[in-house]
Amino acid sequence: MSTWEEFKERLMNETWNERLWHKFKRATNFKAHCFRSRHVLLNKWERMQKGYGHMDLWSFDSYLSRVIAEGCRELADVTHSYPQGDDCPTFEDWQHILNKIADGFDIGYMHWDLPDDTWPNGDWTKDAAFVEAFELFQHFFGTMWD
Repeated sequence: MSTWEEFKERLMNETWNERLWHKFKRATNFKAHCFRSRHVLLNKWERMQKGYGHMDLWSFDSYLSRVIAEGCRELADVTHSYPQGDDCPTFEDWQHILNKIADGFDIGYMHWDLPDDTWPNGDWTKDAAFVEAFELFQHFFGTMWD
């Protein structure tokens, strides 16, 4: 262990960025923070480059479900047009369809919080709301534009 005088001498010779680093290091649980931060930052960088990151692949179904749910909800809020046809006659129907898809896909990333016996045969993909949302998503996939 160094003495107070050695510590004070070393502190006086440090550059400003070394001092800042030591303050940061003392202020956080350094090992846990660096491990998590490194992975989170790498994942964010990969998302910017590829649209997904390595942490997203750990549970890709949940990641895609969240993206689809939030995207459909946003599209329902900001869209100014709708696909005209027999299955979607009005603008309000289109917004309702988008919200129904979003609600069904919410199950895809919220299923971790519920026990397996909540779903038929222990499989959340068999849930009626999800099945209906997935069928609507397939049917309207080519018409999801603003």
